[in-house]
Amino acid sequence: MKKIIALLLLTALLAGCSAVNKTDGVETDLTVEVKANAEFIGVVTKIDGSCMLVEPDPDSDAYRSSSVISIALSDITDGSAPSVGDLYLIEYNGDILETFPTGISNIIRCEAVEANLSYDAHDESNTEKELLPLAVFSDYIDKVQKAPEEKKISLTIGALSEQNQHRYNGDELQVFADFIKDELGIELDDRWQTLTHYYDVNKTTGMVQFQYFIGDIGTDKSIVFNLTDGISDIMYYSNIYAEADEQKLIDRVAEFYGRYEQEQYCPQEGEEITDSTGAIITYSYPVDTLTYCYNVFFTYGENKVINNDYGTWCVIGENGEAAQPYRRD
Repeated sequence: MKKIIALLLLTALLAGCSAVNKTDGVETDLTVEVKANAEFIGVVTKIDGSCMLVEPDPDSDAYRSSSVISIALSDITDGSAPSVGDLYLIEYNGDILETFPTGISNIIRCEAVEANLSYDAHDESNTEKELLPLAVFSDYIDKVQKAPEEKKISLTIGALSEQNQHRYNGDELQVFADFIKDELGIELDDRWQTLTHYYDVNKTTGMVQFQYFIGDIGTDKSIVFNLTDGISDIMYYSNIYAEADEQKLIDRVAEFYGRYEQEQYCPQEGEEITDSTGAIITYSYPVDTLTYCYNVFFTYGENKVINNDYGTWCVIGENGEAAQPYRRD
């Protein structure tokens, strides 16, 4: 299943070398920048699949770039097997990779300098949280959603600009808000998020969606308008009069995040994590189910093909526990 429902760190010293090139009597100043080796000592905070996460010495230049850096286990040069609390000296002359977690290219040396220290990082990383493991999304079973209701309408809209999802604030979508209030008796406010999307470059066909949120929890209470040549001819809607104990749902999410941390994908050579990677929480009214979904997006290859096969999906239980994730046997 491919679901689209709908840090960064280090410095290096540079040395310059100059030369003069003569071509057809014209002198050209050639400058070659050479990166000097840089190094830091980091404490292992987590072993994450084929990588280890390290926190650099707070006094190091590396820490000013990022407090968490991912090092592939294959880059360890002394053959040691790291454990949480071990200290490692990392020497490199490459770049800081803008991936999540942050990576480093061209590691020259990575070796243990001391082991089994008592790890005492800042509160967030020192909590005993349970790991939410990554899996291939095809291992999960899709939950069947109830088909939305639909109503034929005739609403003249005119030209609309394409907009990414954002909190409803009136603007050019006020005509929809007025229609929803008159037809459905629902008054939109900033608990609703909206997006406008066209299916073709000429903006002849598209859709406008309104989705209800409980804090940061997306729900399946939604209203969608079909767009054709400046006219909306069909309105789809789901669960528009459904209710839930919203504060209880917010509290369950807080408990969940207090108990668990997400396993991170360790990018391989040539892969780059994109900004689309992240987690969403959703609530379904018909089945009274709160779910967590984390999806990894990374590019690979010369054409920067996007892969989103990996992620985590689970139900959030009544006490904030990660319940059965509906995985295939």
